[in-house]
Amino acid sequence: MKQKKVKQIARIENRFIFNARYQLSAREQKIILYLMSNLDPLAQNDFHKQIVSVKELENLLKGEDKKWGGLYKEMNDFSARIISKYISFDSDFLVGGKPLRGVISWFQSVIPVETENGEVALEFMFSERLKPFLLQLSEYAKIHPLDVAPMKSGFAIRMYQVFKAERDRMRKHTQTNAMVYTLDELKKMLGIEGKYKVLKDFRRRVLDVVEREINTHSPSVQVKYEYIKTSRRVTGVRFLIFDKPKDKPKATNEKSGEATNYAPSKEELEVLSYSQTKAYNMLVKFGVYEGIAYKQIVPVITGGEIDGFEDYFVKHALSHFKKWARVQPNKAISAATFVNWWTEGKVFNADNDVFWKIQEKINHDKKKLDEATFDNRMEAKNMTKKEFIEWYKGTQSKMM
Repeated sequence: MKQKKVKQIARIENRFIFNARYQLSAREQKIILYLMSNLDPLAQNDFHKQIVSVKELENLLKGEDKKWGGLYKEMNDFSARIISKYISFDSDFLVGGKPLRGVISWFQSVIPVETENGEVALEFMFSERLKPFLLQLSEYAKIHPLDVAPMKSGFAIRMYQVFKAERDRMRKHTQTNAMVYTLDELKKMLGIEGKYKVLKDFRRRVLDVVEREINTHSPSVQVKYEYIKTSRRVTGVRFLIFDKPKDKPKATNEKSGEATNYAPSKEELEVLSYSQTKAYNMLVKFGVYEGIAYKQIVPVITGGEIDGFEDYFVKHALSHFKKWARVQPNKAISAATFVNWWTEGKVFNADNDVFWKIQEKINHDKKKLDEATFDNRMEAKNMTKKEFIEWYKGTQSKMM
């Protein structure tokens, strides 16, 4: 694809986004979204041939892959891969009490052609079976190809479409919404059924990557995942989806702006984990407005060693800020300055020395924890505060 501003938007039926099962690489999905964005459901009833020059394809494929085997080999390999990829779904027909699986190809054909300018190109033609999901739309999501351009994980691009569709659908009803999957359901949707049988591998290669890439690159949504446990065994995943703040809060003590005036409900606070709740309370006590703490600070404290220790991160961030800012005239100005300092990337930025200093202090604090406290922390990071308290009381009663 040419690296230019894309005006078109891919429109995809929600039924497809939520129910289709497939696995595509990041670059394959970007090409498909680009081709989808060229469709006009209001003006066309059938798919038309789309021609993309090899040079345009090379810009995308070569730009994302450090290993490049040459244009001829890459184009042949890409054509063979993309035409063999398919979408599966459960049908309404049962055999032995189980739904019979349906299978649809993405494309009818991918054929080399020559453009009017004499350039070598590939001609794409979507499968006719995709018309109900790309042309005959009723409730659909809008995905801009540039939204996913920086993402390198196919899993992240797939889940971004799911989260954006769900958030757009539910935004008028709730500030935060949750999507729950069993591990098997999630793997089926991502086309990796039977893979990543070890939970830590699934977390490291799929869940952590999805959360990190979407929170880093998505222009509209943020996500936080947590485990669902049955008898202390992880059986599912709950994704909490938030709107991504559009504007940086101003360093002012005047109560203006949506986040400044917003106060999270009891129900919204209850979905926070134990350590997130402590981090939120710490911020509010310092003077940060509730809405800013809930919407713009707590959701972005995530990833790797920080999960389950969000309150530690806030504690050390506040400590560093106080040393940096020295003495502020009053609590309101100090809190507003902290928010401005935070949102300008002075804290949560992996390229920033501040981030690594805080990370080192968190690791130092962890080493000082006794084994029981550390284990409780690890349990708590996958539970809401209420769930953790109930679990903790249960463990204490068993010990008595």
